[in-house]
Amino acid sequence: MEIPAHVLDSVSCLLRPYGVDFSKLLQSGGYTPHKYMTAKQASVYCGLSPKTIRDKALSGEFCSIKIGDSDKSRVLIKKSDLDNWLERFSSREKQKMA
Repeated sequence: MEIPAHVLDSVSCLLRPYGVDFSKLLQSGGYTPHKYMTAKQASVYCGLSPKTIRDKALSGEFCSIKIGDSDKSRVLIKKSDLDNWLERFSSREKQKMA
């Protein structure tokens, strides 16, 4: 799905005061309109390394799909599962503070 130019310009304008370069974010893979992300896209999304994301996914800490049988096979992570996994850490912090 192609993002219209006027939408890109508007979002860039809104994020610029916060130091966010929306065009770089799009190029780095930090934005995905898809349901699944690669480990690299997920790492940009949440700030962890691609290796950490891949290791956590393959260990079953959150759901993922491994495409292929080799050690270098692509791993796809469902965005909603990654969000839920990250949210559990936020919930732990809230419990510690209470």
